[in-house]
Amino acid sequence: MQAGWAGINVDDENTLTVTEVPHRWLFPHVAAVVHHCGAGTTAAGLRAGVPTVAVPGLGDQPFWLGGCAISGSARIPCRSAP
Repeated sequence: MQAGWAGINVDDENTLTVTEVPHRWLFPHVAAVVHHCGAGTTAAGLRAGVPTVAVPGLGDQPFWLGGCAISGSARIPCRSAP
């Protein structure tokens, strides 16, 4: 898990938390990429050729997910009601 700006730290024997790692290096080594659907992260996931789970939150993120859905490289996630 990449901590990013949030400073996330997961203390779990099955999870490795890192601060900064180049996506171009990391993504080819993972089974899947779960991400916020920012332009750079989306492009890096597609470039790596691994499955991606994109969950957009704000700004241009829904736009990038829409493009991926149209191309067939992603599906729009279902959101459950609270």
